[in-house]
Amino acid sequence: QDSGDSGAEKPPFAISYFDETIPADMPSGKYRFVVSFEKGAVAAGGSTEIFVFDSREMPPVESKIRLWGNDSELATWLTEHGIANEKYSDDTINPKDIILVGRVPVGQTTEEKTQAFAKLATQIDAGSVAVFLCPEVFREGNDSTAYLPLKQKGKIAYEGSWLYNCDEWARKHPMFDGLQSGGLLDNVYYRELISNIYFSGQELPKETIAGTFKTSGERYVSGLFLAVHQKGKGRIVLNTFRIRENLGNIPQAEQLLRNILRYVSTP
Repeated sequence: QDSGDSGAEKPPFAISYFDETIPADMPSGKYRFVVSFEKGAVAAGGSTEIFVFDSREMPPVESKIRLWGNDSELATWLTEHGIANEKYSDDTINPKDIILVGRVPVGQTTEEKTQAFAKLATQIDAGSVAVFLCPEVFREGNDSTAYLPLKQKGKIAYEGSWLYNCDEWARKHPMFDGLQSGGLLDNVYYRELISNIYFSGQELPKETIAGTFKTSGERYVSGLFLAVHQKGKGRIVLNTFRIRENLGNIPQAEQLLRNILRYVSTP
């Protein structure tokens, strides 16, 4: 409402006209979704790209995954999508374990979480691979990387998007098999997955896979969305893509997770 009216609210600029879920019974690929009014409206309409995935074509995950933490929703999703999994236990150390960490860490208190992460670090040093889907598991108070099991913890940084946007990128890598990569990321394709947080200041990774940078504005910004670190005989996968939040909704999230798990299952 403006200062010249009598207090009555003005109608919104955009009015919902069509809201419906439409089954995409078509082969996997890129399509154009076109919208226009034939009469009775002045909006010009427009088009956008959409991407269709066939769930039957998702790459299989053959290895059993050990789920660390208390993310029961993630465990249910894995089971419903044919990915064998079991709850992690630190009773025995198996150097071939593939450990997936969701959004809820082990333990409630600082002491409990410190002990749990220390035991997990021992498992990784022995040769296991730990995939950390959600960077928030490392946070304790104002310290964003308090429990990150690396010597040089660095930080998890935030960079908002406004006039000067970041440029997100991903190299050609098996973790991006079947997905757009090999340069700057398509913001339509990865719209729901691209995060505004990134890892910064850790030791040099074994593999840098995806990240972000900004050269415009007042300062230079760069960091990593997805990287593999060597720890002892094992490996750590650090991720800030919004995979966990979009499982079951965005097929790119499922395929990226499957690709990551398949990649770390190989020696």
